[in-house]
Amino acid sequence: MTTTEKPKTKKQLRDERYRTRKKAGLVTRTPIAQETKDVLFSSGLLCHLDVSYWRGRKALRAADLGLDESKVPDIFSLGRKLLVPKEAIKTFEQIEMRAYYILDKYSFPFPIGKGRFVTYSVLSDLAGELELLRMKFEAERQSFLDRYEGYRAEMFEKYPDYREALERGVVSASFVASRFTFTWALYEVSLPKDQAVTDSEVTEKVKASRDAISQASAQYREQMDTFLSQAVATLREKVIVAVEQTRKNIQAGTPVVGRSLQGMKRAIEQFRSLNFVGDYQVEAALGGLENLLPGGESSGTSVTDALGGAIESVLKTIQD
Repeated sequence: MTTTEKPKTKKQLRDERYRTRKKAGLVTRTPIAQETKDVLFSSGLLCHLDVSYWRGRKALRAADLGLDESKVPDIFSLGRKLLVPKEAIKTFEQIEMRAYYILDKYSFPFPIGKGRFVTYSVLSDLAGELELLRMKFEAERQSFLDRYEGYRAEMFEKYPDYREALERGVVSASFVASRFTFTWALYEVSLPKDQAVTDSEVTEKVKASRDAISQASAQYREQMDTFLSQAVATLREKVIVAVEQTRKNIQAGTPVVGRSLQGMKRAIEQFRSLNFVGDYQVEAALGGLENLLPGGESSGTSVTDALGGAIESVLKTIQD
């Protein structure tokens, strides 16, 4: 009897790729030039995105199921009850996922707080995509509110035996409207600033305050070093993922399809626009690869054989 192998999860596949690259020496910690650290604060802003919506659910009570509350053991959790059809909320789930995907695409995770670091070079692109999505969110919100009473009536009609339980969870339309949010805010990155004082004003409290600021600044700089190293690793990781499949196809003698080439081209353009860390060696190697892609200076059917060498050059530069 044959057994079917269970498909690997996304995390397992990601971990497997990481181990393969690490074994091949492609996972490195790149030193960050001091000038890159110095211009960090003028290279971009922190972006905090907040997307929330009414989930259409409420805690389920024992009485909702006709049970005696005192007879439900603590080891059981009754979960939640839906107050509107699940499909009515699904659109907002998709918009929320799309919004955070857009932010992730244009930014880097910042080590402090929940913000993401966005370079000025892509800020307008990020804002434009988020604004389009916000407009869709607002239109869907208004449509949902207009149909809210109808959704309630639909649930009463569909589940008449549980009408009383559903009515206990009903909230007003004004409350529901207040639960929808789609906003983003931008903040400047800066070190804690010491307060200038004269010698006569230097008290024990002032000294303690300055010591605290100095210590916070040192910790902040250490976190910035980690952040910049991770930013380099993130940029390089995207390049590796973009070129790996084409590399495998070339090594196996499989035709390189246009989708793979376009994927590499997008990755190169994204690397260039997000390269605030000054990873110019990799950017130069990618420039050579870009010239071999459709639309590049050396594009043509005869240059396909040169792609393999250009990709190896990019990966070697990353490794070095």
